[in-house]
Amino acid sequence: MNYNPPEIHRKIAMHKFNMAVATNVLSADKDADNWAGHFMYMHSEGDKDYFKDIITRDYVVCNVMTGKIIKSNLHCHASRVEQ
Repeated sequence: MNYNPPEIHRKIAMHKFNMAVATNVLSADKDADNWAGHFMYMHSEGDKDYFKDIITRDYVVCNVMTGKIIKSNLHCHASRVEQ
């Protein structure tokens, strides 16, 4: 059996990015504050998915399946962060 952890992580990360864009957590628009190209997928814990801004190092914590924003400093997420 071939076991390739980097390949598995890449596939998981691509799935998380696709779901984040589909639920408007991240954007495909290069001019948007939450453009997916400015983020790295870090990991998931339970129902929380962690994306890190490559410039500011701030995290967006969300659930990509539901589009729920748990923590974010992005202005475009201000009205969506759960209190």
